[in-house]
Amino acid sequence: MDILLEKIYEDNALGRLDDERYQAMHQKYVGEHYRLKEELAVLEALIKNYESGNDNALKFIQIVETYAAFIWFVFSKNIC
Repeated sequence: MDILLEKIYEDNALGRLDDERYQAMHQKYVGEHYRLKEELAVLEALIKNYESGNDNALKFIQIVETYAAFIWFVFSKNIC
């Protein structure tokens, strides 16, 4: 986005792009920039939540494996 903004600024400064068109394009690109920033923040939050959920699932699996090993030990020794 920054490259596009620089390009239209240069084109405007060199007279290849009139002021009205520059303003319209600048507003469009700036709006798109902020929209993409917001979308990126949402996607990063989704990834963080996914990774957190994934961590919780792994912890749950470890707990289940621990209890399964304990139960296997108890039944294999005929303790109960």
